[in-house]
Amino acid sequence: MGRLKNMLIGEMENKKIDQLVKPNDFANFHKNNPKVFALIVRYADESAKKRNRYSIEDILSIIRWHRDEDTVGDIFKLNNNYKAYYGRMYMQYRNKPKFFETRNSLADGYDFTADIEVYENYVEVYRTYEL
Repeated sequence: MGRLKNMLIGEMENKKIDQLVKPNDFANFHKNNPKVFALIVRYADESAKKRNRYSIEDILSIIRWHRDEDTVGDIFKLNNNYKAYYGRMYMQYRNKPKFFETRNSLADGYDFTADIEVYENYVEVYRTYEL
């Protein structure tokens, strides 16, 4: 039984490693779906008017379950594994370093400058269409 248990634990650990979101995965998803971050900014900014801290998980749930936005590039409409990246990106974008609680993540130390630029370009194009 011990050998089987060790084999199964090793298999589970390999699957966990395979399921980790790498910065490149996030950057590609964001590049293909900048509207997701636009919605995060909208809901987080609304929340920031009333609170000093909020939950990126709650915001992603609102987008996932209460918006009819389609996304491309992932098997999930909005992968939970991106929440660390989106939370940190918002805090860098709005210069609100403690707005979301964070834990150690692969997203630590990631430079969101290029991703924020993708978002700003999206917003500029979107404004052009609205006028």
